[in-house]
Amino acid sequence: KPAMEPIAKQYEADYGVKIVFDYSGSGSILSSLKVNQSGDLFLAADASYIKLAKDSELIQEEIPLAKMRPVIMVPKANPKKIQGVRDLLREDARVAWGTTEQAAIGKNTKKVLTASGDWAALEKHVTEVGTFLPTVNELAAAVETKGMDAAIVWDATAAQHPDLLAIRTPALDAGTCDITFGVLTSSTHSTEAARFPSY
Repeated sequence: KPAMEPIAKQYEADYGVKIVFDYSGSGSILSSLKVNQSGDLFLAADASYIKLAKDSELIQEEIPLAKMRPVIMVPKANPKKIQGVRDLLREDARVAWGTTEQAAIGKNTKKVLTASGDWAALEKHVTEVGTFLPTVNELAAAVETKGMDAAIVWDATAAQHPDLLAIRTPALDAGTCDITFGVLTSSTHSTEAARFPSY
């Protein structure tokens, strides 16, 4: 959002085209696209959602944009001394996690940590003493308000919160993913829709 809002404002000034955003989780947006069959662009936080949209014939063109990786976000002073994924399992660590159905970060990290053998224990721990949230912004807010000790978020999200600390760990680097614009088949402005990602 902090990146897109000023870009959209400048785009509108340059081309006279207003951009309207929906900042829901990638899974929620995909579900809505399937039902409503409307919209021009789908910018998912994980390329797997673009693939699902393409498989459902919702996308006519893909335009690569950037890469993101998951990181552990904690308060700046890191009072619980969290350094890696295993530290999230400690009894005193309250962890916020993205729901795997709605948030790309949740789906992504579940896949990565299932492969490493850590997911089952983490899911149990978060269920018992943490919380599952539908968007990456809500995950960051849960740490920012000191309700949670840690959350897994995208590095791009962490960069928007200089008062918090982002911890990069090899266990999560495997979840580095492509951010891709999908021009939707429902678009009634496909030329303009393809121009915005290039802009």
